[in-house]
Amino acid sequence: RERSRFPVSSCVWFSIWNNAKMDPEEILAMLPPWAQRGFSVFSHYTRGTNWFRMMFVFLPAIIRGDLASVTLYLPFFFGYFLKRSVEQWQDLFSMKDNINVNMKIMREDYIKWANKMSFELLLIITFLAFCWYMQTETRFLCNFFLSSFVVPMIRCCFPQKCRGPLNKGHRLWDTTWGDCLVHVFIFVGLSFSWTIQGMDQLFLGFLFLLAIPTIQDRFWTKPAQHAILLFVILGLCLPFFSLGITSKFFPAYLDYFPRQYLAGLCWLANATPHVKDYYSVLGVSHDADAKTIKRVFREMSITLHPDKVGDDPVLLGRFHAIREASDALTKGRAEYDKAIENQELNEIAPRCEAFLIMMYFWLLHALMDWVQIDGMIESTKKELKKYILNDRNIDFRALGLDHNDEGRKELKEFLETKKPEDLPALQVNGQYPHGNRNDIMALRSMLTTNKIHIGPYPLVTGKVAALEQQLCIRKLDSGAELATEEAAYAGWTATVSGIDVSTNELKTATAEVVRSEVMFKQRVLTLGPALPFEPEMGASQITLSPPAGSSSKAITAEVWFHVYRSRLQVIRLGEEKEDAQYDWKLAEDRNAYTHYKFELWDGDTLL
Repeated sequence: RERSRFPVSSCVWFSIWNNAKMDPEEILAMLPPWAQRGFSVFSHYTRGTNWFRMMFVFLPAIIRGDLASVTLYLPFFFGYFLKRSVEQWQDLFSMKDNINVNMKIMREDYIKWANKMSFELLLIITFLAFCWYMQTETRFLCNFFLSSFVVPMIRCCFPQKCRGPLNKGHRLWDTTWGDCLVHVFIFVGLSFSWTIQGMDQLFLGFLFLLAIPTIQDRFWTKPAQHAILLFVILGLCLPFFSLGITSKFFPAYLDYFPRQYLAGLCWLANATPHVKDYYSVLGVSHDADAKTIKRVFREMSITLHPDKVGDDPVLLGRFHAIREASDALTKGRAEYDKAIENQELNEIAPRCEAFLIMMYFWLLHALMDWVQIDGMIESTKKELKKYILNDRNIDFRALGLDHNDEGRKELKEFLETKKPEDLPALQVNGQYPHGNRNDIMALRSMLTTNKIHIGPYPLVTGKVAALEQQLCIRKLDSGAELATEEAAYAGWTATVSGIDVSTNELKTATAEVVRSEVMFKQRVLTLGPALPFEPEMGASQITLSPPAGSSSKAITAEVWFHVYRSRLQVIRLGEEKEDAQYDWKLAEDRNAYTHYKFELWDGDTLL
């Protein structure tokens, strides 16, 4: 460790910290009140930075007294300052936009924002001035500028939804324009940098600070798949990583790498060696002695001397080339022979050392994110236990437990004996779990593992019997009163005429009243089949005609606003399909499937 500046100990500290499972809040609770207040004020002015994480980045190098190693982390400071400025811009956008409604910013609020933004810019300028004054390594700052400022600003400026085309009812992608532009930016950056300069600083920044973390974001909540992804990435990086380690810390072992292996790495890195073959320039063999080289140079220079060729650019260039070759082979032949013999190694070794540093930056970022996400998962498990023990809303039928108080009692007694870390990690929206199928299956698996008997999962499959439509009606100002009985108009014929809201044309359609009911003191009719157009509510009329042989008279009413805007379409379900694996029978109670997912399929296409 003394002869190397590679900060391996940071990784060890992370492992110790994570395995200790110590909560920063618990550590703060051990401090005296004055220290807690001081830390609270400090956190307020540093925008809640997790200084525990930062400590385990820098503390090992500080303990060793290796200041040169500390400067290796300067890009982290730069990235931190840039993220602070991005957060200020996000605050500005949030003040302008309130759920897609543009709002005018008050002058006082804008001045406060401008003052905060000026302070963040002053921090960045001060940092860059410090780096210039100390003459520290700054070639990686550009990479952190792209990952910590450019990419977050693209996502911040383009939050609009971007949905891809349908493939059998499923969107090929469903994201934001910001994410789409970021993916294009990363792809173009990788392609352009690899084409122009090969596997060098810019390409490695796009790879380790943008491309790989973007892929990782999809797998943080999937530990098994994330582990496979990491093994694949590390396996692909191993050839360059191993050469970088050897070149930086064990250069005596570089001769063990075969030349064909190094040539393959040069090809993958688009790093073609650029060592000129001075022997071929002079037309001599590699074993020619110094006298032969000088003699050949004198003979060629006689015919190519500027006094002989005049202003001919081709011959002048040839003269300068042979003079350069003669100087290299007579004044520094040993160094040149070594360079031409190991030209692949000389070309790829510095790139692999840069690869090593950027890979370390990526691993350090990944470790910090892992610690943070692990803490989020632990807090989610605590919230899940608290949610259930506080008698919150739970679908016991989906969990396979009794639908009454006995099921709740059984679940609470089970959880009281479990620690939060024993619970499954569920997806969280805000403070509480989503309650989607994956979450429910995770809880059912936990109950099954602990030998608690549960019923089958509720999943009903069948054919659609009919597509119907609901309309809310009220009497016209000069019309007759509507009947007050619940099923007064069942079996009647309804003729609806009005403006189609989609085409703005006057249309008329007839359907049968399948069901008539009173909902929240409003008369609601269910028509079957559904109308071929959507009548404008409040401006359309409906004529109800009694069935043949009835003594009732036809009545005209107004199509009014439905109590539920999204309930105009009614789908009547037919007979269920038996499936012993699931709870396949339709429940009879009215709200049995509230909050359930309903999917309508036409063959293998999701409608």
